[in-house]
Order: sequence, then C-alpha cells, then structure tokens
Amino acid sequence: MLGDIFNSALLETLVSLVLVYALLSLVASAIVEVVNYKFKARGKMLYLTISSMFEDKLNVNFGHLLYDHPVIYNLRKDRSNLPQYIGAETFSSAMIDVIGNFGRTYRYNDTEHAIVLQDDQRSIFKRCRDAIFDMKHTDVKLMLMNMIDKCDYKGNNDDARALAAFDKQLRQWFNAQMDRTTGWYKSLTAARLKWVGFFMALALNIDSISMFTQISESPALRSKLVAIAEATAASYKAQLNDTTLTGLDRAYRSLGIPTAKHLPDTVKPDIKEDTAYLHYLLALIKKLDSVKKEVTAIDSIHRKLSDSANNRIDALAASQLPFGWRRDRAPANFEWKISVWPSASWWQLLKRLFWYLLGLIITMYAISSGAPFWFDMLLKIVNIRKSGVRPDPKSSNPTAE
Repeated sequence: MLGDIFNSALLETLVSLVLVYALLSLVASAIVEVVNYKFKARGKMLYLTISSMFEDKLNVNFGHLLYDHPVIYNLRKDRSNLPQYIGAETFSSAMIDVIGNFGRTYRYNDTEHAIVLQDDQRSIFKRCRDAIFDMKHTDVKLMLMNMIDKCDYKGNNDDARALAAFDKQLRQWFNAQMDRTTGWYKSLTAARLKWVGFFMALALNIDSISMFTQISESPALRSKLVAIAEATAASYKAQLNDTTLTGLDRAYRSLGIPTAKHLPDTVKPDIKEDTAYLHYLLALIKKLDSVKKEVTAIDSIHRKLSDSANNRIDALAASQLPFGWRRDRAPANFEWKISVWPSASWWQLLKRLFWYLLGLIITMYAISSGAPFWFDMLLKIVNIRKSGVRPDPKSSNPTAE
C-alpha cells in the first residue's frame, strides 16, 4: 500500500509541478539579476551604505574619499560602474590610507608654485589619530575616537600593534554594516522577484491549475518530467557539499549553468520568441549564458556546462506544457458570446474565470518563492518518492539467475 502511494500518479504530478516551478523561479531570478545589473543596484547600495557610515554633514565624508582610492577605484569595471563587492580587509586597508592621508600636513612651495607634502615623521596610526581628533565634534567623530581609544595607544609606544587593533575594529564595523546591507539587498531582490513572477505568469499565460490537470492526466508527460526532476535533484544534491555556494548558485549549477556571479554583466535578454511553449521562457537561461559580441567568450568548462543545461531545457520544452496564449487554451477558448442574461452560461463562464485567475495567482506566488526554495523542495519530494520505490526482485534474490 505504501509503495503504491509513493509511486502514485499524484506524487509524480507533484514532482513534475515542483520541477516546473523550480525552473520558472530560476529564470525569474536570472531576470532579476539582469535587472539589478541594469540599474546597478548592488554597487549603488554598497556605495550608499559606505557613505552613510561617515555621513555627519560637518566633516569630510571618508566614505566618498574611499571610492577615489586607487585600490577601490580599480575594482570598477569601468567609470560608469561602481564596485559590486568590497572585502572587509580591502575596506579597512584603504580606509586607513584615506584617514591617514587626510591627517598629513601640506605647505605651499613658492618655487614650484604648488602644494607639496611636508616632512612628516609620524606613523600611520598617529596620522589617523590626529586626523580624527581634528574633526569637528559629531557622533561619527566620537565613534572613531572610541575606536582609537580601544587601541590602547596611550599605554605603550607600539604603533604597529595599535594600527592592527584599529584595522580590526574597522573590519568589524564594516562587516556589521554589510550584514544589514545584505538584508536590504535581499528585500529589494524579493520585491522585484514578485513583480517578475507576476509578469511571467500573465505574459506567458501560466495557469497552475490547468497545468496540474494536464500533467495528472498524461502519463507520458509525467514520465518525461519525473526523469528530468530526478536528474536535476541528483545534481542539486551534489552541490550541497560546497558550503561556499548560495542557494541560488546551487540551483544554477544543478542545471550545469555558471552561477550568477559568473554570468556576463552585459547580457541583455532579447524577448522576441513565441510564447506558446516553455522553451520561450527557458530560452532566457540560454541567453544569459550565450556568447555575445561585447562579452568575453566563456571558457571551455562553462561551454560544456551550458551544453548540458541546454539539453535538459530542450527536453523539458519538448513536453509542451500548457503555456502561452493560444486559441485552444484559457482564456481564449472561453465562450464569451453569451446572449442571455442571466443564465447558466454566465455562471459557468464566471466559474471558469475564477479558476483561471486563481491558477495565475498561484503561479505568481510560486515563482516569487525563489529558486532555492523550490530546488530544496524538489530534492525532498524526489527523495520521498525514491524511498517508496519497490526493489527489483531479481536484484534481491541471489538465486534469480
């Protein structure tokens, strides 16, 4: 009895549906990544966070000066783009240079008619200390002064140790701010993911209820989708050993697609294909990994991974799930010309519209749940199904041969 449940058409339908949601969510996440790059969301949020750390409206903003530091400036892809990521060690090292340079003394050279540096015998730590003490009184100055005081520079003359302590405090402060920024960025991404899910469900006419019905009534379609789901779940499970990957990165790699951080930054998806079948939607993944004139060619490893992903995507597209706007699909196949009011025909039309709209809403919220959620769910439900697979009698009977 239990084995029959695990191998039932209902469980296979659920596996298939979770697979479709996982792929749709992955495409939506890829689109959001492109949108975030287009609007430079990551770099802008990082810049605003660092700037706000030193913003007091009375003193120079060391966060602004940090972006002119050669080490930070060279992290830009070009002049129009801000750095997407700054490490804590890079931040603290560059910030010490910025604060220390602000504490230097200058003089005007009459001979050269230029401003030049004066000879300064102070250590880097002492220049940072003096620069902070010379700031006008604000909460930012008090915070930086407290950092200096915690370096215990008064009790000894070991400036190197004091500088190391100051560097450590800057890194801890930066990491704390980055944790908050990561939360803000995730919230922004989640909001955009909901909008993308809404437009995908509407533009591609993805009715979850109709899709569930068709999958449950088609054993051939279920067998195709279940096979893809099992292969995808196995690949996703293999990625769990790499703790450095995010959930989204694992989802990308489970399909053999380079992770989001490796996607070409200048990709601009061109949505011009027919929307009738799933291959229209999943083609966006291919586009994100394609070689374009303005993008450096992807290395051979990524090419092999991309080919593997394309094969799975093509296999799923060939299943012809009920996506897209066609005359034989809802809502185009509804009987809109009703001459009698009120009548049973109107009631039937309203009932069909209700279920159709409910199916679109389910799709929208399913997509907005995110790829990591659905890939985790896919792995769990595939494992549940496999746990109920009956063993082959020949393999369990040593005398079968």
